[in-house]
Amino acid sequence: MLYHGKSQTQPRCHYCGGKIKKVTKTVYFNRVRRSDDDWVSDRTEVPRTKEEAQRLLNMPILSVRYTDQITTYHKREDGSRYAKTEYIPDGGKRVDKVSVWDGETYENLYFCNGNHAIAFGVLMAKSGHCTKAYNKAVREDQS
Repeated sequence: MLYHGKSQTQPRCHYCGGKIKKVTKTVYFNRVRRSDDDWVSDRTEVPRTKEEAQRLLNMPILSVRYTDQITTYHKREDGSRYAKTEYIPDGGKRVDKVSVWDGETYENLYFCNGNHAIAFGVLMAKSGHCTKAYNKAVREDQS
């Protein structure tokens, strides 16, 4: 995509009219911290419900995936670590991962994909629309 943009209302593609996707982040729970960037975050907490997960995060949760397994982390005598995964007793469950959104960032403010941006540009050019830079270059060519 061309760039991310912020908007208080969900933008629509100027070519097809479709809704433009939100920029989301995936947060995994019950993991040793391995990453925390714009796309993925690992958390050590073990929330059992969406509400518990929401209290740990500062963004709206869009989707939740549950699991019936829990991983515990242990240290060996030599200092190395290992993980042990087991089923939660009595049919229990916990939040495995959630998708969160900051409430304002979209993949783009004008187009849902690059092909639609190109198609829109072609339509505009065919109908006589152009940039000031184009007009200036044409004038220079004619003089």
